[in-house]
Amino acid sequence: MKKNNLSNKSFTTMYKELRFLVEPNMQKVGEIACIKYGINAEEYKKKLISCRAELYITKSSQEKLLSYYDWIKQFQQQLEEDKDSYETVIYSFLMSDYLTVDEFCKLEPYSKMLFEYTVGVIRFLNPELYNYYLNEINRREKIFEDNIILSGKQLIEKMDNGIVIENGKSREFDIIDYYLAVKVNPMKLFYMLKRVMTISEMGEFKNFARRYSQINDLSYTAIQKKFDDLVVYNCKNDSDIEKGTIITDEQKFALISYFLENNIPITEETYYAGLLRYRDNTFDFVAESVKPKINKK
Repeated sequence: MKKNNLSNKSFTTMYKELRFLVEPNMQKVGEIACIKYGINAEEYKKKLISCRAELYITKSSQEKLLSYYDWIKQFQQQLEEDKDSYETVIYSFLMSDYLTVDEFCKLEPYSKMLFEYTVGVIRFLNPELYNYYLNEINRREKIFEDNIILSGKQLIEKMDNGIVIENGKSREFDIIDYYLAVKVNPMKLFYMLKRVMTISEMGEFKNFARRYSQINDLSYTAIQKKFDDLVVYNCKNDSDIEKGTIITDEQKFALISYFLENNIPITEETYYAGLLRYRDNTFDFVAESVKPKINKK
């Protein structure tokens, strides 16, 4: 672990954060000093003493902050004892083929919050590995963006021409088609494409991106509630329900399974698009009566 050359300006920010910390304890103090600002216990103590006059730190405040030294030292020791475990997480990403941390965290047993915390720990414990990780993540993100932009251009062609399905029919491009091709928010893709295309070249995609810019994943409870709702198409009123097209629970299960298998967000918009495909008989998968596993959030 290298010495931290924390600037006086950054130390002042940290000092204020620690000074006004509500219900301080070892975990809170250690995370602020070691992980957020990357300063070890000895450097913290030296900096606090040397900067007292410059920062106008009162004697009582200095004594209070000096009392945090032991907490920071204990927290630092805990991190060092678990260093191998933290490094293993970073090495797992570096040795994988994932282009983004989001993709890695979705498909591996690490939450994004835990991964980001681990990166902060590695910045503190192993700056060399941390710098290698930064260079690698920048390289992979460039590849990811290039792939997304290429997929976006192909997607715009499909949007303009429509989607031809197996039975010879065609249908309009929808939000399910979008997420089959691209795994980022439509508005984010719009701004990425603006770097390489004009607005006129993007055609209808600008309006499409605006329409779906604020979509949110459905909760587990909201998904479950979909199976309580009766969905009927092609009937004029309640008395004609039997003549209409009823969306069965089997079809709903198949739709949710399809989204999970293809990493498509389960939202009101994607779910509604799926129901419209059922109504128009333009879906391209066979419904299966197997209940999918849905991760509770």
